[in-house]
Amino acid sequence: MLALSINVGDYVVLQTSDGLVKVQVVEGNVSGKYRLAIEAPQSIGIVRRSLWEEQHEGVTFKKYEPKLKK
Repeated sequence: MLALSINVGDYVVLQTSDGLVKVQVVEGNVSGKYRLAIEAPQSIGIVRRSLWEEQHEGVTFKKYEPKLKK
């Protein structure tokens, strides 16, 4: 796992077998909640940290259908 220190406005670009996934932090606050803009070649899975910590290997994914700007 990779831990990143990022700021509002920063981008993180991930290379996947399907293409690039671009994530931008568009809003954040001191309580650690952030709003992200995600561009992906197809639908992606979102795993909430609490779900990951509770279920580890048997984690369930919440589907998110990104709306790409043309």
